[in-house]
Amino acid sequence: MTNTGENSGRTGLQQIAMPFLPMPAPGMPGAPFFGGENVTSFLEDWDYLCQDYHIEGKAKLERMSRYVDIVLRDQIKAMPEYIELETGRSLEKTFYDALKKYFRDQDWESLKMSRDFLMSVVRRSAEGEMGTKTFLETFNRISTTLVDRGQLAKIEQCSFFLQGLPGKYAKKIMKDPTFDANDIAT
Repeated sequence: MTNTGENSGRTGLQQIAMPFLPMPAPGMPGAPFFGGENVTSFLEDWDYLCQDYHIEGKAKLERMSRYVDIVLRDQIKAMPEYIELETGRSLEKTFYDALKKYFRDQDWESLKMSRDFLMSVVRRSAEGEMGTKTFLETFNRISTTLVDRGQLAKIEQCSFFLQGLPGKYAKKIMKDPTFDANDIAT
């Protein structure tokens, strides 16, 4: 019997060739960059980029600083959470949370999850500048986060909700005999 070479010496496993593509260099199209603003967006983009290029652990942290403005680089590397993460004594989430806290005043995501932003959503809805469905979804997301953080009382959440509802819906709720404005359960 002649061996045709097909599958000769193979154990049933096939090799798959994966092309190697280097990560986009800092400043190149598609590369995230952090200049002090929108840290949440930068961290999300950084995580996706690292997933795409299979970068994990310490290598992920070491490479991050190359994608940060040179003025901020030393500030970030001096953060206790960065040092702890670099030495393996901390979690990536702890470092990310510290970055978000440090740069929160320039972070659109953090600013959206604030009492002031919630009040602007309520005002815009009450003035008819926002659709009911958009108001309900946006109000729920922001107010629930604020309640969970202890930055908004549930009774305030209910009051603000009624203020933001279009008049016909708010009146309908207020006319409901089972509704008690002082009872959160209603």
